[in-house]
Amino acid sequence: MEILQEQTQTVVKANSLIQNARYTLSTNEQKVVLYVISKIKPEDTELQTYKITIRDLCRVCGVVSAGNNYANFETCIKNISDNSFFIYEGKKKHLVRWIDRPTFLEEESAVVLQLDPRLRPYLLNLKQNFTQYEISNILAMKSKYSIRLYELLKSYAFIGEHTFALDELKDMLQTAEYTVYNNFKVRVLDVAVEEINRYTELNVRFQPIRSGRKITEISFEIDKKEQEEQFTAALAKRKNLALKEELV
Repeated sequence: MEILQEQTQTVVKANSLIQNARYTLSTNEQKVVLYVISKIKPEDTELQTYKITIRDLCRVCGVVSAGNNYANFETCIKNISDNSFFIYEGKKKHLVRWIDRPTFLEEESAVVLQLDPRLRPYLLNLKQNFTQYEISNILAMKSKYSIRLYELLKSYAFIGEHTFALDELKDMLQTAEYTVYNNFKVRVLDVAVEEINRYTELNVRFQPIRSGRKITEISFEIDKKEQEEQFTAALAKRKNLALKEELV
C-alpha cells in the first residue's frame, strides 16, 4: 500500500518549465527527478531536503534492477547533479540544475538532496499555467522521449491540439541527431506516442505538415481517454510496474 501511495503521488510543474527547458536525461534519470518532485506538498513554501534510498527507487520507480549496486546509484545521482540546463524566458535564459549538493550515505545506500532552489518559482505555489499528473503514468515508460513528449502534450491537453515546428520539437526533445524525418518518426515519435497511449490518460495522434515537399511541422491531437480506456491504461501500467517490483 505504501508503494502504491508513492506511485500515485502527483507531479506538478509550471508550463514554462515544461515548454521552455532544454535538457537531456536518461529514462531512469528523469524518473528520479520526477520522483523527487512528486514529494513536494501543496503547502510547501520552500523546497525541502529528502533522503532517497536505493530501496525507494527500486520499489517505487523500478529504476535500479536486480544486480546493480551502490556505485550505479551514485552514478545516476551524479549524472543528474552534473546536468545543468537552460530555461528560456523571452530574451533571457536561466542556467539551473535539477538537484543541489547531494550528500551520499554509503552505509545506508542513500542520498540526501534538495532540488535546485532556482527551480522554486516553477514548482511551488503554482496558481495558474501549470500541469499536473500522477507519477505512475511515466514510471512504466521505457523511452526517455515518451516522458518528455507526454509532459509537453499534457501541458497543451486543455486545448486539445498543438502544432510544433519540426525543428522546435526536435530541440525540445533534444533529438538533433535525427536529421532524416523518417528516423525521427520511427525512433522517437512512434515509440513515444505508443507508450503515451498505452499507459496514460491521454490518447494522442500526430500528423506531419508539409511546406512544399519538406515536412516542417508536426500537428498533435490530444484527447482524454474515456473511463473504460483509462481503466485499461491503469491495468497496463500497474502490470508493468508490478513486474519491475519483482526484479528488486
